[in-house]
Amino acid sequence: MNKKRVRVSSPFSGKLVQLTDISKQKFSNKMMGEGIAIEPTEGEMAAPVSGEVTQIFPTKHAVNLLTDTGVELLIQVGIDAENLEGVGFETNIKEKSRVSTGDSLITFDLAKVSRELTGLASPIVIMNRNKVAQFSYTSKTHVIKGETIIMELELTE
Repeated sequence: MNKKRVRVSSPFSGKLVQLTDISKQKFSNKMMGEGIAIEPTEGEMAAPVSGEVTQIFPTKHAVNLLTDTGVELLIQVGIDAENLEGVGFETNIKEKSRVSTGDSLITFDLAKVSRELTGLASPIVIMNRNKVAQFSYTSKTHVIKGETIIMELELTE
């Protein structure tokens, strides 16, 4: 085991929600990976880590990032946001671009999105769980964008 401290900042300000409490089973059953979710209180998603943007979903509601340590993250706004087909979302980055922690990735109309979605809980998921043996995250119930939410990832070789 190669234990590394990898800091993952909150991409949103809002209330922390456990993945197991999300209505969408692919997240609550952790089929997509391990992680946490946040119910945003403002309409901006910021980069939680420095790395490369590997995918921007065509519906502009989600982004995949690859950290310099090889951890793949999915950051998504709400549940079933793909049904909005991009309406109310704007991307501020391009695929294959490098981002730094705190850079604006997506802006969205929070009022519209919260009216239209099944749920506002926005998952931050470690997609390649085979790369991460263990992680620990904040015990806070509310976070501010940029605050550390995942404090340590224990990476496998």
